[in-house]
Amino acid sequence: MLSLKRTLLICLLVVASAAFCSPAIAAAKNASQAAAQAQKRNGGGKVLGVSESNKNGRKIYKVKLIDKGKVRVITIRGE
Repeated sequence: MLSLKRTLLICLLVVASAAFCSPAIAAAKNASQAAAQAQKRNGGGKVLGVSESNKNGRKIYKVKLIDKGKVRVITIRGE
């Protein structure tokens, strides 16, 4: 009986941890996709601007958001 309870508890923990893990976000193809991904990652907010640059040969987007009076800059990987 104890073994069954332990097995059920382990299964429950595995399912619960999988449900709370955030899925990987794909690389953005353009500034518009980067802005949408940043809003999703932040839980909303208004996009103030998006800048594109290269870092170590990889494209990155810096998205500036404002939400509840706080300004945040979120980095999104580009393709």
